Amino acid sequence: MRTAFYWWRTTYASTWRATLALALIGGLLGAVALGAVAGARRTASAYGRYLTSSNASDALVNVPGTLPGAPVAYPMTLISRLPGVTSGAAYIGLAAVIGIPLGVAAGRWAWQAFAGSLGVAPVTVIPVPALVLGVGVLLAAGNLLALVPAAAAARIPPGITLRAE
Repeated sequence: MRTAFYWWRTTYASTWRATLALALIGGLLGAVALGAVAGARRTASAYGRYLTSSNASDALVNVPGTLPGAPVAYPMTLISRLPGVTSGAAYIGLAAVIGIPLGVAAGRWAWQAFAGSLGVAPVTVIPVPALVLGVGVLLAAGNLLALVPAAAAARIPPGITLRAE
């Protein structure tokens, strides 16, 4: 040990700058590494935080039509009661946006074909106020249908749901 102390004391005057530079570089690299670890921790939880804040859907289930002898809301009730389902919503608006224009176009085409075969002038009159009222009633019914599962999902604390994954 005496030899090492003697060697350090005799070379200290000429090597202190290099020792200080080496210590500063080591400290700087350690600070960068700690910053990278903290950034990685925050990045690891970013996707989960994004899904929580956007309330993203995990799955979309399409139930075409109704079940024979069952109310219209029955499939939605069955799906929302499945184990692991924390919330459910009915996307009736999507059907209205796509289905109504397609239904009007198909009805117009079918009427023109039918009226042409009878020899009648194929004049199509679309009652716009009744169509707008029908869309409004459809969207209101869909929102009322989704009210019960949404209220049930709102009562579940997010912490319990996030810890379950």
